[in-house]
Amino acid sequence: MLIRSVKLRNFKKHQSLDLDFHEKLNLIGGPNEVGKSTVAEAIHAVLFFKHGGSTKEQKELQSITSTDGPSVELIFQIGECVYTLKKTYLRNQACTLSAPGQPTLTGTAAEEALAKLLATQAPLGSPSQAKGEWAHLWVWQGSAGNNPVSALVSQQAKMFAQLQELGVMAAMASTKDQKVVETFSSRLNQIFTSTGKSKVGSNLSKAESSSTEAEENYKSISQEISSLEDQLKAYSEKQQGLVNAEKRLTELEEERKSIQKELNEIQVLDERVKKEKTLLENYQTKENELKAKIDAIKALTLEIQHTEIELKPMMDSIKALDQQIQELQTTIGQEEGLLVEFRKEDVALKEELDFCELENRILAKRKEIRMITENLAKVKGIQASLYAYREKLVELPPIEQKDLDTWTTLESHVQTAEGVLNAIATEVEILNSQEQLGLNGEQVQGKKLLTQSAIFQLNGKDLLKITPGGGESLESATQKHQATLASLQEFKNRLGLQKKSQALEIVQKRRELSGQISNESAKLGALDRQEQLQQVKVKSEAELSQLDLQKNTLVEQSPHLNNLHEIDFENHGKEIQKKRNALLVKIQEKSSATDALKKRVNEVKAEQNKIHEKSLSMTETLAEKKPRLNLLLEQGGEELDAFETVQESRKVQESVYQRIKLELEDMMPEHINTSDKQNQVALKTLSDQYRQLELDLATLKGKLNQTGERNPYLEQQTAFTRLELLRNQLQGLRQEGEAIKLLNQLFVEEQQQLTQSYAAPFAEKVQHYLSFIFGRNVSVNIQSDQSGTFSKLEIYRDQFRDLGTVDFDKLSGGTKEQMAAAVRLAMAEVLAPAYGGYLPMIFDDAFAYSDKERLKALPDMLFSAAERGLQIILLSCTPQEYGNLGAFEVSLN
Repeated sequence: MLIRSVKLRNFKKHQSLDLDFHEKLNLIGGPNEVGKSTVAEAIHAVLFFKHGGSTKEQKELQSITSTDGPSVELIFQIGECVYTLKKTYLRNQACTLSAPGQPTLTGTAAEEALAKLLATQAPLGSPSQAKGEWAHLWVWQGSAGNNPVSALVSQQAKMFAQLQELGVMAAMASTKDQKVVETFSSRLNQIFTSTGKSKVGSNLSKAESSSTEAEENYKSISQEISSLEDQLKAYSEKQQGLVNAEKRLTELEEERKSIQKELNEIQVLDERVKKEKTLLENYQTKENELKAKIDAIKALTLEIQHTEIELKPMMDSIKALDQQIQELQTTIGQEEGLLVEFRKEDVALKEELDFCELENRILAKRKEIRMITENLAKVKGIQASLYAYREKLVELPPIEQKDLDTWTTLESHVQTAEGVLNAIATEVEILNSQEQLGLNGEQVQGKKLLTQSAIFQLNGKDLLKITPGGGESLESATQKHQATLASLQEFKNRLGLQKKSQALEIVQKRRELSGQISNESAKLGALDRQEQLQQVKVKSEAELSQLDLQKNTLVEQSPHLNNLHEIDFENHGKEIQKKRNALLVKIQEKSSATDALKKRVNEVKAEQNKIHEKSLSMTETLAEKKPRLNLLLEQGGEELDAFETVQESRKVQESVYQRIKLELEDMMPEHINTSDKQNQVALKTLSDQYRQLELDLATLKGKLNQTGERNPYLEQQTAFTRLELLRNQLQGLRQEGEAIKLLNQLFVEEQQQLTQSYAAPFAEKVQHYLSFIFGRNVSVNIQSDQSGTFSKLEIYRDQFRDLGTVDFDKLSGGTKEQMAAAVRLAMAEVLAPAYGGYLPMIFDDAFAYSDKERLKALPDMLFSAAERGLQIILLSCTPQEYGNLGAFEVSLN
């Protein structure tokens, strides 16, 4: 079972509270009185308190702020199913239980289904009985150190069943042994009850009844005989008592007459005391009224005097403040006069400064116009030089560096083709000849290279024909050589030049002219264009005319400025600016001083107004109180004179009252009244006794007459004989029952040993949790009584070995809390599988007596429990002590 969330409405301190819970660790913190324990109470109430009725326990759930019925909605999970339970108590009582896929149940049906889920009848019983339900899971505030044995006993059967179901222990005994145990147990149960008494309907019970009946009959007859003897004795005693009572009644009547006389005297005195007290109260009332008037006159007189004393210094203060205001206003007038002079001086300095600035601007503008004129002249000269250089450049042939490069390339091609041709052609060399030699009609001297067939001539006649070798290669080389020569010649013709040196000279001249044009263009580019310069010049001349006009206007307004000639206006302007800046500082200081004085005047006026308002209020108060005082004096003058007379009369009356009161007290009326009541009670009691004696005598006489001719002594002997016979029969049956009881006891002792073996696995779980506190060397001993029921809890710790095994009740408060928590956690762990594998454990400030060292170990114990299937809900005023728990935290404010 897991608690998922809870909603509280009008529940005790909580008007509205919604809380969600983590499936493992939850820490709800907050100071005292914020309702942490109320959350635990609400969860317990909605699970176990039935919704109907108006019991004391249900009324305790009522809201302290609302009359509406307290309501709790709980969402919990068992296994895979999530249930929503809602109950409203007292007013508008209701109960609903719903789950996904299941019909919603209401009223008694919902309570019955809840009881079945929780395996308890608490929701169907009274809240007073349900208040202690599941005590092993709810550790209420202040009960953490209680001995958990009672909780163990309440869940013992369920735990053993769960341990056996999980296979932790084997069966308790063989089938045959179990049948024998059951047979003797059944036989014993037929004879005896659980308390050891004989069972109704058994032979032993019947024998005991017969024996008891015979014994009672014997006793009855014996008592009857004794009673008859006592009655005879009593009859004699009561007759004497009747005589004594009659005598005592006579004495009480006389005593009553004496008391009545004293009571009458007391009544007379009491009436006189009341009368004198009334007179005293009247005098006291009159005295109080007169005293109140006198006190009122004195108080009003003191108030008027006090007001007049306070008013005088206020009026003096108002006059002093008037004087201070006049002095301040005089000072303000003087300061403002100086301020006017300073501002006039500032106007003159500003005019002179403006004049200097105009002069400086005029000089700058004239300088600017001269520079523009000079630049215009430079532009015109540069433009003329550019024109001349461009004319010369146009006159030169348009030969560029690239043309030279092409010429060089073509010559290279010719040389290459010529080299190839020379390598293939036939060389002819004339070494020596006196004759005229020719080749193809041309005279030949020295060497001649033949690249094609040629006719050699001697003295004009053909002599021989020479054909060079090489075939097609020679022809191709020849053609290529001729083509390169043709291309070179064509290029020369296109340029109009036959020498490369001429072209080189032209390129150099063009390069020089282009450089000169670039230089002049750069100079021209550094200057504005002529049109721009002309526009700027026109604009500057217009601005100069405007400045001259402003200067003339300023001189007309202030003719003394015309005296400023032949000076350095720039430096003069700087000096004027310094003077003006210093003057402006003075003006600012004077303005600030004047403003401060004006502010002070306002403050003084405000203070004066405040005092004036207060004095006006006090004056009005005086005007109201003085007439009231006069009226009091006029109206109560005569009565006030009679105050001492009234006061003296009151004292005399008080003396009379005290004297009569003392007389009354001396008579001790309370004692007389007590004696009167006692006398009345004694008379009534004695009268009742007298009547009872008369009745008793009549009764005894009647009883004695009823015996007639019966012989009670013979009847007594017969009854005794029958009693002895039945006693012998009863003794035999009792011996048989005791034998059966002895055999059953032997089986019970065997069962106790089995119970101890069942307790071992549970004790191991307890030791697991305690090991976080006391270390591994800790052991727990769980003892049981003769019936196998757990009865005692003990602990052994190695660190306290000198103490040996210690009973739970002898442990310290903190150790009790820790051990009880470990036991409860172990119980919940064992029982959890029966509730879907989980169970909640709620600790409400459960470790108040634990020291700091053990508090550090507690989170580990609780964390281990959460890992073993328990949902921990920890309520604490000091949540910081569990900071390392890693819990889902909620803080209530």
